[in-house]
Amino acid sequence: MEFKLLDDLLNVIANLDRKSDFNSIQNILGLQYPYTNEISEQVIYSAFRKLRKDGYVTEVKETLSNEMGANILAEFISYEVSFEGIVFLKFGGYSQEKNNQLRRDKQDTRNRNQLLFLNIVIALGTLIAGVYYLIQIFCPA
Repeated sequence: MEFKLLDDLLNVIANLDRKSDFNSIQNILGLQYPYTNEISEQVIYSAFRKLRKDGYVTEVKETLSNEMGANILAEFISYEVSFEGIVFLKFGGYSQEKNNQLRRDKQDTRNRNQLLFLNIVIALGTLIAGVYYLIQIFCPA
């Protein structure tokens, strides 16, 4: 569920035709993915912060000032998907990353089991060779 929320949130931001603030993004997320209406704003904001921390969403600050530029009248913070975010989505997002990690973990386990088996075979071969040479030394034919 967490990975789905992250993927859906990133997908919403990527499909926006303009930079948007967090409230607009949250509203669009609720319209496109109704299950997110059941999730608290705090959880959605935490997912949003994770996307920013991972570098998939960038923050854009815009200031509105008077003609002289001396007085700042308003400051707008909006968000857009980064190039890394676009590429990450194309490769399946967080859900695919989780599947890839599970596949790598299974492969690592398989490799460890094969190495263990190989070590046991080598140990048995060494033991048999040792017994053979002990017999050759103490029981000459």
